[in-house]
Amino acid sequence: MKKYNNSVTVPWLSVVLIAPDNFKIIAETLRYVSYQDIRNTIEIIIITESRDDLELDLSLLNLFYSYRVVKLGEITNVGQCLAKGFLNAKAEIVTYCEEHSYPQAGWARQIVESHDSGYAAVGWSLVNNNPESIVSVTNFYTSFGPWISPVGSSMRNILASHHITYKVEVLKKFSENLDKLLEQETVFLYFLGQRGYNFYLQSVAVSEHINMTRLSSYLYSEYIGGRLYAANIFMFGNWSRLRKLIYILGSPLRPLSRTFRVIINLKRTGCIIALLPRMLPILLLSVIIHSLGELVGYTFGAGNSYKQNKSIELFRFRHMSDK
Repeated sequence: MKKYNNSVTVPWLSVVLIAPDNFKIIAETLRYVSYQDIRNTIEIIIITESRDDLELDLSLLNLFYSYRVVKLGEITNVGQCLAKGFLNAKAEIVTYCEEHSYPQAGWARQIVESHDSGYAAVGWSLVNNNPESIVSVTNFYTSFGPWISPVGSSMRNILASHHITYKVEVLKKFSENLDKLLEQETVFLYFLGQRGYNFYLQSVAVSEHINMTRLSSYLYSEYIGGRLYAANIFMFGNWSRLRKLIYILGSPLRPLSRTFRVIINLKRTGCIIALLPRMLPILLLSVIIHSLGELVGYTFGAGNSYKQNKSIELFRFRHMSDK
């Protein structure tokens, strides 16, 4: 890896954060990024609707190599923000940090070092920040099962959405549709994999993820996620109409396959006995609703789901129960 010194002239890593209306929403995540031992090589890019309203904490931002605020106007979806931030990165490697996911010590160095091996994308592992809620636990396993720590580092076909670093040079090749591709990163990686790009999971790099605890919000997110996935995989996965029809007809089997994958990861992490009986009612309901979202997405497309996904992704603390 490049040796760090105080004369670094180009950032090693650009980190994009989204603050629609106020800096406070990203402040905690940014504090965790500031704990990185190579923070002086990190560029911060803040995407917002209006810089005038942000109330920036300069004492925090000045800890980094540099920071910029990119004014986007009305934010309608997450992919739009990521594309704008990623394509304006000064570093060769860029990532997004959610306002509800906190990178742990060594995270930045580990992913930068992993990119030295030439991967198009490098992801990291996750731990649950709020495991006391069974809704949170179910949300965590349905969303991130294969990447939940402990897990080994290895080449992967898919990485955890919104917990991925990319080579900027790769992203620029798909700039025309990058906003839609980044709205569903599972589909984007599938899209890249078809074109011969390789991905790596660096499990030593870890982030603590806050999951929804309000049941209605979680189930709503499952429906939106399913619809976006189906609409995007058909749009960008080069699927034929016949393949689309086969998936529509096979939709009743999707809850079984998703449940099976969750059980595999519960067993892998040694939690199946402790968690599965408590999770099962919510898990079964969530996989059915996700499959319904997929069915609607395959049949009618994304509809208004891009805009509906904004609240789920950018305002996580609105989706927490009062407990």
